[in-house]
Amino acid sequence: MNSRSTRHPRRTADAAFSLIELMVSVAVLSLLMVLVFQMLDETQKTWSRAKGMISSFKDARDGFEAMNRNVSQSTLNTYIGYDTVGTTSSVPKKFARKSELHFVCGPASELLEAKEGRTRLTHAVFFQAPLGYQTIETRSNQSVRKDPFGELDSLLNGWGYFVEYGSDEADRPQFLSTLSPPVATRSRFRLMEFRQPAEATTIYQYKLEENRPTQDEKIWEWFRSRKFGVDHPPNYDPQGSPGAIRTTRALADNIIALIISPRLAENDISSNSENTSDFRFREATDISPDYIYDSRRFHSKTDDRATYSRHQVPPVLRVTMVAIDEVDAYRYSAQNPGDAVPKYAPTETDWFKEVKSYGKDLQRLTDSLNKVGIRHRVFTSNIRMREGNFQRL
Repeated sequence: MNSRSTRHPRRTADAAFSLIELMVSVAVLSLLMVLVFQMLDETQKTWSRAKGMISSFKDARDGFEAMNRNVSQSTLNTYIGYDTVGTTSSVPKKFARKSELHFVCGPASELLEAKEGRTRLTHAVFFQAPLGYQTIETRSNQSVRKDPFGELDSLLNGWGYFVEYGSDEADRPQFLSTLSPPVATRSRFRLMEFRQPAEATTIYQYKLEENRPTQDEKIWEWFRSRKFGVDHPPNYDPQGSPGAIRTTRALADNIIALIISPRLAENDISSNSENTSDFRFREATDISPDYIYDSRRFHSKTDDRATYSRHQVPPVLRVTMVAIDEVDAYRYSAQNPGDAVPKYAPTETDWFKEVKSYGKDLQRLTDSLNKVGIRHRVFTSNIRMREGNFQRL
């Protein structure tokens, strides 16, 4: 035996790859790399889109949660007193719920007055809540001390929410208008928060007129008035005079719809009424067919709403909010500069007027947004009201 050949076996041509095998291997490897890169690219794009959506709707989500939290604290501070409604005698014949406070929700076009340059769409809600907001400043030894009431963080405030379309001129820094060239104003939909400071509470100025059903505007005056109401002049003053109290602020941009539907909790009817045959709402939880719920509107004896709305907040509020993406809102505005109000928005006349059309109206709105390529998100929650204890009295 040749020891040399044993230690060093001769290499043959059969041990190597052929040119064709190498070419096939390279082709397969290239195909796999292309597929992997495509998957990575799609994953990155999906991640970027998801991250962009989360970022663009973060303010909307925060505003929605803040609104739900504050609305749930609505209070009427009800008590039981003598009832003289519908009687000509001063001698009371029964007891009834009483309150000096107010809760009302419904179409913004009905609750609020028209404001030039501002369009209020869909719904609004106004109420009192112990939120402790106050703005008084006192001066002592040349220093300004805020919060003169100390730790009174449960002071009563008038509060509310509505959607408005208009310019941001009064809300942006003043120096933007002094630049050369000046920065143009931007018109957007916004979720507005109405905040009436504790020291400016006006609800007690407007006494309840229980026997005068034509005075709806009077009992809404505490949030409609020009003095510390929604249309308080400093709210729309671009100059922002020193010391002026603003009662509204933009809570979130690009909110195009706010739909508020009062409802009963699942067990409210069965647990509070021995005979439910006289209720129209035995099989449904919605208790306001036209979305209007007013704790002071109970004048008509034939109106079933008087059964549950009289001086009590609804047990549950279904709140739906529709937000759109800022990039798409800007693109649409640039492409349609002549629109006073974007055409994809819900109009005042025929959107969200009846609860039975809620699903159809919401679908129509999303279809309208999809048609013009505007990304959007719908937020919905059922708020269990803290004082929402349904009672017949």
